[in-house]
Amino acid sequence: MKLFKRMILKVCMLMLSSVLFAQTTQALQAPFTKGVNLSKWFEIWEPGIPNLRVYDKSDFEHLKELGCDVIRVPIHFSMFLDQNDNIDPIIFEYLDQACDWAEELGMYIIIDNHSFNSGVYPAPAKVAASLRLVWPQIAERYKKRSNYIMYEILNEPQFKNVDWEPIQEEILKLIRKTDKKHTVVVTGADWSSVNSMCALKPLNDKKIIYTFHFYDPMVFTHQGANWTDKGIEALHDVPFPYDKERMPELTGAAKTSWVAANLRGTYPKSGTESAIRAQLKKAAEFSATAKAPVWCGEMGVYDLVAPEGDRNAWYRIVGKGLKDFNIPFTVWGYDDNFGIFQPNTTKLYPRDLNGEVLQALGMNVPEGVGDMSITNPQTLPLVIYDDFFGKGLNKTTWSMGFFMTNYSKDKVEGSYSLMLGEVDRYGALQFDLTKRPLSEITGKEKKVYLCFNVKFNSERQAFQVRFVDTDDGLGKDIPYRLAYNVNAKDLKVGEWNKVEIQIASMNDWGGWSNITNTWYDSDGTQFDFNRVQFLEFAAEEGSIRDRFYLDDIKIIEK
Repeated sequence: MKLFKRMILKVCMLMLSSVLFAQTTQALQAPFTKGVNLSKWFEIWEPGIPNLRVYDKSDFEHLKELGCDVIRVPIHFSMFLDQNDNIDPIIFEYLDQACDWAEELGMYIIIDNHSFNSGVYPAPAKVAASLRLVWPQIAERYKKRSNYIMYEILNEPQFKNVDWEPIQEEILKLIRKTDKKHTVVVTGADWSSVNSMCALKPLNDKKIIYTFHFYDPMVFTHQGANWTDKGIEALHDVPFPYDKERMPELTGAAKTSWVAANLRGTYPKSGTESAIRAQLKKAAEFSATAKAPVWCGEMGVYDLVAPEGDRNAWYRIVGKGLKDFNIPFTVWGYDDNFGIFQPNTTKLYPRDLNGEVLQALGMNVPEGVGDMSITNPQTLPLVIYDDFFGKGLNKTTWSMGFFMTNYSKDKVEGSYSLMLGEVDRYGALQFDLTKRPLSEITGKEKKVYLCFNVKFNSERQAFQVRFVDTDDGLGKDIPYRLAYNVNAKDLKVGEWNKVEIQIASMNDWGGWSNITNTWYDSDGTQFDFNRVQFLEFAAEEGSIRDRFYLDDIKIIEK
């Protein structure tokens, strides 16, 4: 009987120690649990203004439906400074709107200073000088907003902690001079790695969250990524977890670079669930030491090359580890190649969501995932351009010497117009309408108009505006055009002119295939709005050397 009691006591002690162990390796509770980065919004790679209409309130509502309670907004503040080092007011205007949506929906929004994410990384002194400029402006702007708004001092500092820690501490104190209310996110150097975060000296501030980024192991999560190095770019079919029998034969740069040595010597150990959990455990233990929550601000797998089943396995293992250690996260990207949609789709919600990834991350899987009968019926008016490009519209240009600026101050109203010029013949400004199907709003019987404002600077200027069908490159689906010619001689040169073209009056043309380099004649009836892919403003009849302007491009119904 005594032996039995001792055995029961021993089992109870083991269970208690297991519970205590689990508790001591859990991170302190953050006020949020899971979400995404809206990575296509305020990011830009050179000074200017990005398209600030990429997302709207419906995206926030969709994320709420998925169970997300936090959104990280990467912003390249260093790109948005004017000659007086003031942040462009239009950035704050649209960021205010994002904060409004988050507060209304009860979601946290983290204003991430994502500066210095392109080109040669600046020296610590230059980074510090930039942070001193932007953070007093941000703190002043949002100091009276709700606690749903948080600040992240800097994304992925790319030097060592010894240089970064005094800068971070200085900027935290600078923010606190203006704003003692809001939570501030801090990080370690060396690209916000787990190890650098864990090596930080804990800061004396009760309203901070420590963050790290998690892409371990890089040879799996970034295989095929062309912005890393040639060795990683050449990688494909690397399995996860590590499986000796499925390891690919290396080719090209992957065979001759550090990648080969990593796959042979390191990956058999780093590409395992135990290695993943060991890294996440470090973060949780640091949370206890620093007496502050930790947060995985970025994580994910590049989806164009990694095998789908292995990618899903990575999310299951990492998602479980983050949950077990009580570490909240935001996936890098929402609708990009690290995001939660299926690759090579139009990213239509909810049809194109990746249900397995959502499940792996503990997110809700809404009805309609994978249902190809779901479309995106277009309503009018459809804004193509009005200060910014309309949501869901991808813009491209093709031409030698094509000049375009998205945000000219010579405008009809609002803030900006498009300035174009120096266009060789056949060059075009092209809007991809793939996400905006027009078949339901057009037709000969409908009074639907393409409207825009144009300002020519010379009577010699002219262009063709046209809708263009899809091109299968096989001569079956031919890119026929529905076109209308706009000539400066018919308008007032040097002034803004409003042009309204009834779509039913546009001319059915032939089509040029860029795939087969073939011109196809039309009998005038072959253009098909069920297949329309592009709206183009093209230098069809000749080159356009002088610059001209476009504004307020819309499709309306009268």
